[in-house]
Amino acid sequence: VNGSNPVSCSICVRASSMYKKTSIWSVPSCLTVTTHQGIPSPPRNVAYSQLSSMSVRITWQPPEHPNGVIVRYKVSYIDGIHSRPVQSCRAQTVIANSAGNKA
Repeated sequence: VNGSNPVSCSICVRASSMYKKTSIWSVPSCLTVTTHQGIPSPPRNVAYSQLSSMSVRITWQPPEHPNGVIVRYKVSYIDGIHSRPVQSCRAQTVIANSAGNKA
């Protein structure tokens, strides 16, 4: 389910049997459910400090609106049109070198 906030929707289930080569469907049984989590807002205060000519330390603060429990962050190295993942992490600080590898 897409969206920035929890979403409510209805889910219905029906049973089917065959009668004279025709599917016969039961009355649906429905319930309304609400998602517990949605898409978080972006991380805040993203910053870097240069450690060497090929490495930087990247830091950030958690999203203002997490819309659930933040379980991972993904840091990517973008070189022109290519995006290379550096690291998928739980921490809020990453050290990476220019080859796109975690240091």
